[in-house]
Amino acid sequence: MAQIYTNTTTAREMDLLKWIKETFPEGVFRTQDLRFRPEIYQRWRDWPMILYRLRKKEWIVLLEKGKYVFGDLLSSQAGDSFVIGTRLISPSAIAYQSALNHYGWTEQIPNVVFVQTIKQKTSKEILNVRYKFIKVRAQKFYGVRDEWSGPARYKITEPEKTIIDCFDLPQYAGGFVEAVKGLYAAHRDLDNEKLWHYAASIGNQTVMKRIAYLSELYDLESFVKFREKVLARLTKTYSTLDPLSHPTGKRTYRWKLLLNVSDQALLNMAEGIY
Repeated sequence: MAQIYTNTTTAREMDLLKWIKETFPEGVFRTQDLRFRPEIYQRWRDWPMILYRLRKKEWIVLLEKGKYVFGDLLSSQAGDSFVIGTRLISPSAIAYQSALNHYGWTEQIPNVVFVQTIKQKTSKEILNVRYKFIKVRAQKFYGVRDEWSGPARYKITEPEKTIIDCFDLPQYAGGFVEAVKGLYAAHRDLDNEKLWHYAASIGNQTVMKRIAYLSELYDLESFVKFREKVLARLTKTYSTLDPLSHPTGKRTYRWKLLLNVSDQALLNMAEGIY
C-alpha cells in the first residue's frame, strides 16, 4: 500500500506515529493499548482524533474494531499477512496449508491464510486477504516457533507439527493429496524423534498410522523407528487413509487402515517432488 504524504500531515501526527511505532515495533496495536498510558494524555490529549487523521492518510489501517496495523508494513514483506493473522487472535500460529507453503512443501499458493488457535473466531477478509481460524483443543496447540517479517514477529507451526496437523485435518492442508505431497517433500528435513513426539501428543492414532503407512510405501528408511513405535501402539480399530474420500477399498491388517486411495495413486502423488 502506497503511503500518502500530504502537507496536512502535522508534526504532532507524525510525533504520535513515531511514538506508536517505537512502542509497538511489531506493527499492530490496539486503541486500548494507548488508552491506559499516561504519556499519551500528557502529550496527545486528542489522540483519538489524531488516529482518525492518520487512518485517513493511510499511515495506519484498521484491521478490526480497535485494532490497527502500520500502513507501510502492508507492502514490505510477503509474510505481513502472517503477522496480521496472528495478531487478530491470541494465542495463535500460522498452520496447515499456509505453513506447508511457507516451508516450500506444496506447489499450491493458498488464497487463504490458515491460523490455528484455541479460541473461536469467525473467518474474515482484510485488505483482500482471507483469514480462516481453525479452533483446536488446547492439547493440540503446541510445536510453534517464532519467525519474522521485517521487524514484525509471528508464530508458525514447526515443520514436524505442520505435517502432523495436515494429516490430522487434511481439509485445511489443501486436501489429503497436499498432505501426502508435503510429507514426501519434507521427509529429509524432519526430525523424526520430534515428529513421533508430536504425533503421540496430538491424541489421534490415525495420524500415526497414515504417516507410517506412507513412509513404508515410499520406503523412507529414516522412518523405521517411527513405524516400529506405531506398530507397538496399534489397536484393532480400523481408520480411513483419506478421510475426505469415499470409504471404500481394501484393508491392510498391518496398519489397520482402509486404503481408499490406491498405492499407484499415492506413488503418483510423490512423482515430480524431487
